[in-house]
Amino acid sequence: MASEILGLFTSPEDYQMRQQQAQQNSALQFAQLNPFEKASYGIYQGAQQLGGATAGLFGMQDPQLRKISMRQQMLTGAGGAPRIDLNDPNSMLNAAEVAQQFDPEFAQGLIIAANNLAKNMADMRAKSATAAKTQAEIDRENQYRQAMAALPPDATEADRLAVISKFTSPDKTLSVLERSEDKKLARTAREQELADRAEQRRQELADKAAERARELELTHERRLEELRQRGADAKELQKQRAADKREADAQRLADKRAADAQRLEDKREAKALADSLKPLPTVVAKAEDAEYEQATAAINLAKEADKYLSIIRSGEIKFGPLDRALISIRGAAGSEDAQVVARNDFERFRTRLINESLRLNKGTQTNDDAIRATNELKSAESMADAGKSIETLRRINADRARDAEESIKRRRANNKLPPPETVIEIPKFDPQAFTDAEEKRILNDPKIPAGTIYINAKGQRMTKTQASR
Repeated sequence: MASEILGLFTSPEDYQMRQQQAQQNSALQFAQLNPFEKASYGIYQGAQQLGGATAGLFGMQDPQLRKISMRQQMLTGAGGAPRIDLNDPNSMLNAAEVAQQFDPEFAQGLIIAANNLAKNMADMRAKSATAAKTQAEIDRENQYRQAMAALPPDATEADRLAVISKFTSPDKTLSVLERSEDKKLARTAREQELADRAEQRRQELADKAAERARELELTHERRLEELRQRGADAKELQKQRAADKREADAQRLADKRAADAQRLEDKREAKALADSLKPLPTVVAKAEDAEYEQATAAINLAKEADKYLSIIRSGEIKFGPLDRALISIRGAAGSEDAQVVARNDFERFRTRLINESLRLNKGTQTNDDAIRATNELKSAESMADAGKSIETLRRINADRARDAEESIKRRRANNKLPPPETVIEIPKFDPQAFTDAEEKRILNDPKIPAGTIYINAKGQRMTKTQASR
């Protein structure tokens, strides 16, 4: 930083004063010498003075004094030299390129100071942006909760969607709208299925009634024909006609009653379906929206963590101290090098993974595990350490989505409501090990069954067997 850079500067006057002080110290030491030592010292001093006089005669300058003079010129901008702005990393890097030709030590000091300054400036910008974003999110969340709490008990889904779209992020609004659309499609499908089933039953009853009517008509004709063949008179024939009519009327009445009973049953089913498809109570709906939002965020975070596990294994992100220092310096200078971009992307992801994992798992059973894993990720300076903590957070966030799904089902059951229309699709990931110890943990974990595919410390896909214990 500025104080570090200023430590590299010494004015020519200060340097000459130190030289004079050194000469005075030598004079004091000379006074304490014996005659022989004084004579030897006089010869040495004369040679030194002669060398200095000769150098001055031919325009030569003390090399250290020359470096000091040039550093002073770059600090003040005197003599046409590029003036160093100690508050601008790029200015210091530009000066380092110039200084590299005559003063490598000074150039290295400028590079280190520029790197530190750029890092501090980036940290300050990030903290300021994060603080502003966090406060804005808190304010918006409070407004959202107040608006939802103000909704009446008979609020419709459209009322809730209006509040959600006003106070939540576009992603969350889209997620809720998609879920609402899924509910509509599910309800429409169930209503259509019930209507189709009712129509099918009605048609089946009508077909059976028509078939019985035809059978009775044929039976009636056969009976009359048999009577005619036996020579029955008109009175007997009329009597048979009356009996067959009574039988047909009774059958038609039975068929009508069966059809009426079925229509009544269909109405009861339709009413039960309509009751089950009524909007959720506001309290349940709000809690369910929050669970779906958290589940979606946790799943997205777990998927992103899985992507970065592959990137880390590929070696695109450098973790060595020297590599990180060089990347940091190039990044401060505005480099678009692939390694600089990859590392910057990873740092942004790491910050997001830490903050979001702590938010999503706050107060859950895995809260302590999440805190421990995020602390490990903050201090991770190797591929193994970063991979291990990211793998843990990937699993924790997938579990968080699973917990949200179970909470939704349990809440509906407790309130005697139908199962949710929207299914949370929780991704499955292959366990990964970045160290031998982690691989051993996978092999000995009873929650990971035999036959599970996992990735070992060497990046190889393996199958867990019972014999692996």
